[in-house]
Amino acid sequence: MKSLKERFSEFPINTKRLSSVLVLLILATSLLGQTREELEQRRLTILEDIENTEESLQKTATDKNKNLNLLNRLETRIGKRQELIDNINNSLEVINHQMADNDSMLTILSVRQEDIKDQYNQLLRYTYLKKVSTNTWSYILSSKSLNDAFIRWRYSKQFEKYCKEKSQELTELQEDINERNEFLVESRKQQLSLADQETSQMGILAKEKQEQAKLVKALSTEESKLKKELDKKKKERERLNNAIEAIILKELSEKSNRSIAESAASLTLSESFSENRGKLPWPVTQAKVKSPFGVQPHPTIRGLKIDNNGVDLMASTTGAEITAIYNGKVIGVTSIPGYDNMIIVQHGDFYTVYSKIASVYVSKDQEIKTGQLIGKLKDDNKEVHIELWKNKSKMDPLKWLRKS
Repeated sequence: MKSLKERFSEFPINTKRLSSVLVLLILATSLLGQTREELEQRRLTILEDIENTEESLQKTATDKNKNLNLLNRLETRIGKRQELIDNINNSLEVINHQMADNDSMLTILSVRQEDIKDQYNQLLRYTYLKKVSTNTWSYILSSKSLNDAFIRWRYSKQFEKYCKEKSQELTELQEDINERNEFLVESRKQQLSLADQETSQMGILAKEKQEQAKLVKALSTEESKLKKELDKKKKERERLNNAIEAIILKELSEKSNRSIAESAASLTLSESFSENRGKLPWPVTQAKVKSPFGVQPHPTIRGLKIDNNGVDLMASTTGAEITAIYNGKVIGVTSIPGYDNMIIVQHGDFYTVYSKIASVYVSKDQEIKTGQLIGKLKDDNKEVHIELWKNKSKMDPLKWLRKS
């Protein structure tokens, strides 16, 4: 008697090919699922970045240069918003691929289910044609011999096992189909939700770009005003520079008429000043550097450079008093438009310049000491402009002041 395996070879199905397709589809679905999770995580990160940028935008509203800062942050937010939209599109694409693969898998599973049902029906027909009783014991007891009874008993066991396996396989296939149908329903919900999010984000993006265009226009107007103000300040700096040079040149021309003793004293003072590089006290306590020495980018106008002959320091309070950073002689006190009063102190070959002084405490030709009060800022001003010259060369004052 043939075994069940041999009997059912009469009803073949290409299980090898079917298994290969199933494995490939399951693998593809797994990979897509992983990508989908990564995209969802990235979407949450982008939303958090947008929220943080929104907070920065609100904080910037009180900034003096708010338009430029707002534009920078708005451009960042627009970039993040576009990234979010791209992320949503990628998520939709992944879901569409998953749904297509799931549909294909459902088709394959349905075909497999029908194949198993056909096998099962053919088995029933076979047992009927061979007059195999559904009552196992009646079938065994009707045997003509003991050997035939044993064969029938073994065959019945094989038949029972095979039926259970096919029944279990059908049950598992049906459960798999049900799960995939549920997955498709959930995927379609997510697809609709993401599509709504994309529409919403596109609307917000359009508004942000309109806001960006307005800010660019406002900045263009503001930049024009700032450039006029810069031209004015440039002329003021030139007047300050010319005044400093004139006083220093006059002092240098008078050096030739000095006595040997005066020249020696000047040399000693120069050497002493030079030896104190990096050790000199600050002209105002608890000051911060607003604008350093040399060529610096403009804080609000892109691409524009500012050449600072000295340093601009910000005192901790308005109306702060200014002190001399070293022993010396006052060789000039003059008023400069835009810089209030300017004081120049000579230290041998070195000269320190203090400007934006509202009240002057010293006078020309007065000998002063390190730390001596020489003037005071306006009651509404915290800024003092300091310069350091060696004869006719400008130097960075910060390199001579002690580290704060």
